[in-house]
Amino acid sequence: MTEPAILRWQQGVCIVWKPPGWEVTVSDGEDQAVYSSGPQLQDWLGHRFPDCPIARDPVASYGLVHRLDRETSGMVMWAPTYQSYYALRLAFATERVQKEYLCLCDGWLPQEPRLLEGGIQRILPKEPGAGRHTSQVSSCGRRARTEIRDVAHALGPGGEAVSFVKVRIYTGRLHQIRVHLSHEGHPLVGDGTYGGSCPSWVPRIFL
Repeated sequence: MTEPAILRWQQGVCIVWKPPGWEVTVSDGEDQAVYSSGPQLQDWLGHRFPDCPIARDPVASYGLVHRLDRETSGMVMWAPTYQSYYALRLAFATERVQKEYLCLCDGWLPQEPRLLEGGIQRILPKEPGAGRHTSQVSSCGRRARTEIRDVAHALGPGGEAVSFVKVRIYTGRLHQIRVHLSHEGHPLVGDGTYGGSCPSWVPRIFL
């Protein structure tokens, strides 16, 4: 699926599928948005729902209550009304919404559940427009929490050790899952930015 799609409407909340390559360049209240040149999910929503005022309101993040990295695919929650938008923001702030992801990382990650809490610091390009923003684990970074919930060990097509991992995040730092797992010595498969292998059988970051 290369285009966004509406997956479900439920109690005033819309669940939107975000394909890889699409961007959600809005602030989620945790981190500042990063703008680049990819197609924008908020623009797609504005065209799809021209009669929803919130879909054209940047102050209310166009109704989007959280982000996904450009390279990541997954579900994004969109509020079609201001009432549902602020109700969802409150639910996220009080951790009543759980954000879980599945990813594939290099090597065999230890299987015991645990919490990764290394602070994450954003790294800006040396020159404006000279490259993308990245992040690193740093004692000077902002609070970040990633929970390793389940780990399954496997072998890739070439016999390489990989781990299929379910994670839950409690904060929304830039590239948080990618950075935390890379810091553990198990970067995501397809993630060359953070040291991951890029085999031919994985066309993008496996997240």
